[in-house]
Amino acid sequence: MTDTVNRGGRPALGVVRATLTLHPDTVAKAKTIGNGNVSRGVRLAVDAFEEQTEPEQIHPYSGSTAD
Repeated sequence: MTDTVNRGGRPALGVVRATLTLHPDTVAKAKTIGNGNVSRGVRLAVDAFEEQTEPEQIHPYSGSTAD
């Protein structure tokens, strides 16, 4: 099946739109981090996490670091 519908996102940056289901507390934290913008807060938090954690240290299912 070919997806011909433009799903949005930022194709010029090589990223796609995604729908996330988050706990209300997580949304509040993301909103705080992003100065009122939840999407920006999520992007900043993921960027900060990636900078301090090597990808091979992340458990593939839980998202937590391996012991």
